[in-house]
Amino acid sequence: KVLAIAVNPTACSGCATCVNICPEAALENVPQTEDLVAQYRRSWKVMMSLPELTFEQLRDVVTAEEPETMMRYLLRRKIYHTLPGGDEAFPGSGARTAIHLLLAAVEAEMQPRFETLQQQIGERISKLEARIQGKLDSAVKINDFDEFSKRLSRVEAGAAESGEVLALLNDKPGRAKIEKQHLKLLNEALSALKLLPVKYNELGAGGRTRMVLLLGNQGKFFWSSTYPYNPFAAPWMNYAGDNIAAASRGVFGGITAQMAETFRQLRKADLLLEDAYQPAQHDAMLNGLSWEDFSSDERAACPPVIAILDDVTLAGQQIGGLAEILSGTLPLKIAVINTLDDVVEASGKAALGWMA
Repeated sequence: KVLAIAVNPTACSGCATCVNICPEAALENVPQTEDLVAQYRRSWKVMMSLPELTFEQLRDVVTAEEPETMMRYLLRRKIYHTLPGGDEAFPGSGARTAIHLLLAAVEAEMQPRFETLQQQIGERISKLEARIQGKLDSAVKINDFDEFSKRLSRVEAGAAESGEVLALLNDKPGRAKIEKQHLKLLNEALSALKLLPVKYNELGAGGRTRMVLLLGNQGKFFWSSTYPYNPFAAPWMNYAGDNIAAASRGVFGGITAQMAETFRQLRKADLLLEDAYQPAQHDAMLNGLSWEDFSSDERAACPPVIAILDDVTLAGQQIGGLAEILSGTLPLKIAVINTLDDVVEASGKAALGWMA
């Protein structure tokens, strides 16, 4: 295995933190020139074109016994780019580094869950296709080819419609019939499931988000909301009120409504595959699906809402709302960062003062 270092010219602010902290003089400060920046951009482009690291490869170098190794998840591009750069944070900003590590940790946790959900959707699609094909195959199976040939010879010359051929097969008593209503339900479920993969894969706008962010914008996060150069890859919103807890619950309500549609289609597919689906019995339950009805796996697949505050913004929040979030079961997280020490020490290590 080879570990190579490439400087991201978009994110680098020249703070020299990486130079000071990397061992064995792996990096050095050099004067900035146009040619050097162009070279860095080419190197970064090559690095981004290489095959993505898998979680299996990363688990070889990440261990729970050594929490500091969790940062190695940043070697995976999809995790590193939770905060890609281009913002106006101060060089060596400890708050920015802390937020990057926070988002990377959430992304590293959620990506495997989303991959599992995508696999489940793909499995249901394959099973529904096989069930539909099986029903059609059983309905048109030919047991007596001589008899079928005689019947076919009585059809007028020219191209025969599929309905005419099916009529030749199905006029005997006891012949397997196609259950039109059940076949229609299977096909509708298949069509609905086939719309889901594009929401979770990397096509279009990048797939469904793994988290949603709320920023308390009364503090020192000005660098995170300068349009159009905000640094976040996940959906985010600025919040200037005193009840960010209520705003978080509202945002999460929208998330669960969207995720409920996915789980509804998966559950309906399972019922159809088990020949257990009864519209009168199951439709009301499926249509009313909510967070309280989600299984543990379904809850784990719901993107969390993360409220990011600094010490200044925290002081203006309603404590009761924050306490309710912290004591509840919803995936609503609050990160409070101490920006009073938003500096870089001489050793090059960012002073990341986590308050909560």
